[in-house]
Amino acid sequence: MRTLSPSSRRGLFNWSTREILLIAAIGIVSGLIFAASYYVYALTVVFGPLVSWAWTGLYLLPSFFIGYVMRRPGAALLIAIIYSLINLLFSPYGPIILISCAFYAISGETGIALGTRYRSFALPWMIIAGIIGGLMQVLLFIIFYSSDFFSVSVPIIIGEVCATIITATIAAVIGKQLADALARTGALAGTALSIDETPEV
Repeated sequence: MRTLSPSSRRGLFNWSTREILLIAAIGIVSGLIFAASYYVYALTVVFGPLVSWAWTGLYLLPSFFIGYVMRRPGAALLIAIIYSLINLLFSPYGPIILISCAFYAISGETGIALGTRYRSFALPWMIIAGIIGGLMQVLLFIIFYSSDFFSVSVPIIIGEVCATIITATIAAVIGKQLADALARTGALAGTALSIDETPEV
C-alpha cells in the first residue's frame, strides 16, 4: 500500500530554512557542473542527435535527486530555478538556455509527481518517475520544436526517444542511490528522506 509521505502534506510554499539551503547548495553546484558540461556537449553534437538526447539524464538528475530527498511538490521545480540562474550567468548559450532548463524542470517534477505521487519512493516507482520524466521531455520538445524533431528519419526519432527514456530512468535510479548513500552518512539529516517511515526497496 502506498502511504502518504509526511512532507507531502505541507503547503507548497512552506519550506524550512534547512530545505532551502540544501536546495540552493545543490542547485548552485548543479548549475556550475551543467555550465561546464555545455562545452563538452557542443563537441558531442557532431556525432548526431542520438548523442545529444543522451545528455537528458544528466540534466534531470538534480530534479530526481532533490525530489527523492524532499518528497514534496515543488522541490524539483525549485532546484531547476536555481541552476537555471547559474546557467544564465555561466553557460555559453545565454538566455536561450532558460528554455531547456524549463523543459527539464517540468519533466523532472512531472516524473516525480506521476511516478511516485509523493507517496512511495521505492525503486520501482522511481524507475517509473524516470520513464515519465523522459517521455515528458520528448513531449515538450515535440510541442515547441516539432519541425526539428520530425526533420530526421523515423529510426533516428525512435532512437532519440529511447535514448531519452533510458538516460532519464538511469538518472532517477542514480538520484535515489546517491541520496540513500548520503543519508547513511547523516548528511541529509532532518530531510523527508531521513524521517520518512515509508520503507524503501
